[in-house]
Amino acid sequence: EEAVETVIEACNGTDERLIYEGADLLYHLIVLLTSKGYSIEDLARELEERHSATWKKH
Repeated sequence: EEAVETVIEACNGTDERLIYEGADLLYHLIVLLTSKGYSIEDLARELEERHSATWKKH
């Protein structure tokens, strides 16, 4: 739901609403990650790896 609302605002909304919905999206993602024993830092590490010269898509 939050992802859809963020995309809608990105396509047809205002910048203010995009930021609002994007914050909701990140909040719910952090809650989900926490419930699975992960953190936003785990995502940051994944993104870092993707920018390395040796990264291979899974």
